[in-house]
Amino acid sequence: MRFQRAVFLIGLLLLGSGMYSAVPPASRIAGYMWRQSRTREDWREWMRGDRGNVAGWLRSEAVGLCVPVTDVESGKPDLENFAAGFGVADAGEGMVIIFAHRDRHFSVLRGMKTGTEMLLDVADGVTRRYVVVDSEVIDPDDVWERLRGRDGDRWLVLATCHPFTQLGPAPNRLLVWAWPDQDGTGENGG
Repeated sequence: MRFQRAVFLIGLLLLGSGMYSAVPPASRIAGYMWRQSRTREDWREWMRGDRGNVAGWLRSEAVGLCVPVTDVESGKPDLENFAAGFGVADAGEGMVIIFAHRDRHFSVLRGMKTGTEMLLDVADGVTRRYVVVDSEVIDPDDVWERLRGRDGDRWLVLATCHPFTQLGPAPNRLLVWAWPDQDGTGENGG
């Protein structure tokens, strides 16, 4: 009986040490939850008219995404606090490209699936609806060529480094492609 108990406790210790390395420390989880609640409140303020330097908000309830987006063309983006985007102000008229850190704003992209609804709230008060139709992992040198291949369309493209588990600079890029919902406008008077 003692031998079985000892083996059980050793197994529990080994499992516990393995779980500790696989799960982020509790302080990181608590910090993430606080940032998410703060971000949602910032979004509510932005929707009420306090725009600040935010060009829009990217949201998806399905994966728990609520990210402020600054427009790169309006100045140097603050990538610590925002995702950065091209074409956000003209959403619906051309391609919108939003990029962010894989370990911050876009950490939820690892759970993104085809059919996931994305909402892009833009400064004119319109909410544009998109649906994820594809994702791909490519070489960083091929990103702009790949984007130019679909330029002129009304794509919403989310870009981040890949793989998510990589420590330091990541060797690839993840592109998530979303298309305007239903009738092609993606508009919701929201």
